[in-house]
Amino acid sequence: MPLCVRDLMLTASPVLPTGTPIAMGIRTLLEAQASEIFVTDDEGRLLGVAPDYELLRWTLLERDAETPVDQVLTMHIEHVSAGDPLPKVIPLFRESRFATMPIVQAGRLVGVLKRNDVLRYVFSEKSDETVCEDSDAPQSHDQRQPAAPKFLRMNVARRSDIPTSF
Repeated sequence: MPLCVRDLMLTASPVLPTGTPIAMGIRTLLEAQASEIFVTDDEGRLLGVAPDYELLRWTLLERDAETPVDQVLTMHIEHVSAGDPLPKVIPLFRESRFATMPIVQAGRLVGVLKRNDVLRYVFSEKSDETVCEDSDAPQSHDQRQPAAPKFLRMNVARRSDIPTSF
C-alpha cells in the first residue's frame, strides 16, 4: 500500500469558483464525467462540494439555472492532507456519501482522491501477492480470462432525447 495519500491523488478535478451559475456547474460536471464539483473561494480555499444529485434536484424543481452553485453546496465535508497515510482515508470513504475525497493543504484544495482509485490499487496489490499453493490441491493452468459479468455485457441504448446543454 502507498504510504501517503499523495501517491494516488489527482491534481486535475472539476473545480468552480464561488458564484458560478448552476447551469455552468452542470455543464462542467457533465463534461468531466464527475459525480461532484468542488467549489473554492478566490484564494482557492475549499468551500464545499456540489454533488450531482443536488444539481439534478435543482434542475428537476425547475429553479433558476443562473443561481450560484453555492446554493447547493454541502459545506461540511471530510478532507485529508496529501501526507496522510492511505489507511486513514479508507474509513472516511465508508462514512462519506461522496466518491471523491478532497485533499487540502493550508486550507486550499490541492487535489482529490477517488474511491475507485483506492479500490483499484488495493485490489492490484492483493492480486499481486504471492499465495502459497497447497501441493495436494488440484492445480489449474487455464489461462483464459473469466467471462465478464452479464451486467457489463448488456447493450444500453443511448438516449438522444436527453438534453445535455442548458
